[in-house]
Amino acid sequence: MDAEINICRDDQPDFASLAALLFETVQAASLYTPAQRQAWSPAPRSAGDMAERLAGQAVFKAETADGTLAGFMTLKDAAYVDFAYVRPAFQGRGLFRRLHEPLEWLARSAWTASLSTHASLHARPAFAVLGYEVAAPETVSQSGQWLPRFHMEKRLVGGSPFR
Repeated sequence: MDAEINICRDDQPDFASLAALLFETVQAASLYTPAQRQAWSPAPRSAGDMAERLAGQAVFKAETADGTLAGFMTLKDAAYVDFAYVRPAFQGRGLFRRLHEPLEWLARSAWTASLSTHASLHARPAFAVLGYEVAAPETVSQSGQWLPRFHMEKRLVGGSPFR
């Protein structure tokens, strides 16, 4: 049985831990080649870089009872899911959905009409299960590599916090 995992908003994130989780998750993304993974995330970002990138975003984290960071997801400007990562050892346990629920509630409470994201090959199925649709497939250049991803959107019924 899985250890209990708590989902909460993190108003004082440990940016170094978030960076390490992001790096670990990207390096395990088997749908991308080793060269693509290296281009996407050649090393863990610095805590300062993560703090700058996440400034002003709502950060939600999944953490085990012993303090292990299992995943995190962020909401930018009440409408854009910027980061969505679940540590490989915790994937397939419903954490992606559980992280998304308070994020979506926050967007609805701000009367946001839709959510959008740029999903990797790995994240696309998880976002699709949550009701996101592909608006456009994309390919982005990163450090000399081409990485496929998907611009995805989810309509929120009238933007209301009530479904």
